[in-house]
Amino acid sequence: LPEQRGFDRFFGLLGGEAHFFIQPSDANHMYVEGNQPAELPMDRTYTMHCVYDEQAEENERYPYHPGHGTTGPAWYATDGVTDEAIDMIKSAQSDENPFFLYLSYQAPHLPLQAPEELVQKYKGRYDNLTEVERNRVTGLIERDLYPEDAPWQQDFGEHRRFPSEEQEAELKHRFAVHAAMMENVDENVGRVLDTLEETGGLDNTLIIYFSDNGAAAHVGDMMNKPYRGCKALLWEGGTKTHCIAYWKDHIPGGSINHSVGWVGDLMPTFFELANVDYPTQFRGRMTEPLDGRSLLPALTGTAMEPPETLFWNDRGQQTVLHEVRWKLLINPGWYGQTSQNPETVYELYDLESDPAETNDIAKEWPERVETLAAKCREWQEHQQIKEYAEILKLRPSHMQ
Repeated sequence: LPEQRGFDRFFGLLGGEAHFFIQPSDANHMYVEGNQPAELPMDRTYTMHCVYDEQAEENERYPYHPGHGTTGPAWYATDGVTDEAIDMIKSAQSDENPFFLYLSYQAPHLPLQAPEELVQKYKGRYDNLTEVERNRVTGLIERDLYPEDAPWQQDFGEHRRFPSEEQEAELKHRFAVHAAMMENVDENVGRVLDTLEETGGLDNTLIIYFSDNGAAAHVGDMMNKPYRGCKALLWEGGTKTHCIAYWKDHIPGGSINHSVGWVGDLMPTFFELANVDYPTQFRGRMTEPLDGRSLLPALTGTAMEPPETLFWNDRGQQTVLHEVRWKLLINPGWYGQTSQNPETVYELYDLESDPAETNDIAKEWPERVETLAAKCREWQEHQQIKEYAEILKLRPSHMQ
């Protein structure tokens, strides 16, 4: 557990998902403090809005939340986890040593659950999906976050038809609850910053805010536009995320750096900032060299050369990104569909001219496909990655 792996204090989930609202009657909740079940204070009152997920009900992942539509004392995960983080920050500030805080919000992961007043705020926000989709892309272009002349695929065109009005209404409902959950995250990040300022730590703290992947399939591709795909898929919509950093007097306010990094770069960055070396041995065993590199130059305003290659592996899909331009996908898509293909499927994109992956050029560049595929095979062998079909033999069927 975390306190046996280097952390002084731990509060949170040992798995990745659970109900957000915990009521006084929920004795068997999944939250842990240290190595024991956490005692959750029910000192706030919420009107609870919880989306019913029929598929999740069938898989027994999220029994329908009984608090939906009711008002009463409860513990809401995003607020409650932030309360714990604030307490940790205050405790750390009483010590002269620097501290590291890893604050991992569950939101906006399933199940979709948020305070009612925030859901109502976004109820009409998604009435015109065509306009919302277009505005998302226009906003990115205006902020220099997407090339003005680059193509992208519009999913909610003027003539888009849903199978039923009920399905369209359900999707818009999910968008509204998702947006409410994200506003609540934003509010709580603000509470963390306020605490750092109040305790005198804000001026000397590096804050990095990012997501582990693109938005999930339960809100479609909309939240990842203009990019294609979503969480668990390896197109850019599933792998490309924001990264926002704050560090007073070191990071120029409002600046944008287009250097590319990945989560494996964070540890080398923190080592450099702490002026410590990565050990060659740990607990009597030789360590593997770190795969990442320090992002400190990018954080302080210098453009960094791209890594030669970045690799992904997820549920039978493989991807290699070469020099942040050429992206090869191997058997991309949901495994239930791709596993039916008798032959390996390749897709190749030039992200320099086509960042939204609208034009597959694999057939035009067969030699480049084979070169990148060979790099991917070498990486898989080095990482000892097993075929997904073999992994599924050890997993329950709902994990497929």
